[in-house]
Amino acid sequence: MATIITSQDHIDDEIVAAKQAEGDYMVLLSPEFEVDGETYQVVIDGHHSLAAAKADGVEPDYEIATSQDHDAIGMIAKGEIDAFLEAVYHGHDYRNAITGEWIW
Repeated sequence: MATIITSQDHIDDEIVAAKQAEGDYMVLLSPEFEVDGETYQVVIDGHHSLAAAKADGVEPDYEIATSQDHDAIGMIAKGEIDAFLEAVYHGHDYRNAITGEWIW
């Protein structure tokens, strides 16, 4: 199973509460890719929905992104992982989106 990572640190509690009220737990993930023998997926969209799912103790509804969802997805198939990670970078070091543990 891939480790789900993110570089977005800001979570708005009001948005999370709205997601909880709506039962919106949809999280858009990148396809799997490998770095140094480890398998990862990046949260492309749905950071607040992921936080809502964690707070409610439910499994998020994961969907895998395609190039139609985000232009950078094509970089994964080309093996351009560093360029992909830069293209989806949200301003903070990458960390495990579930546990908060720092990755890079």
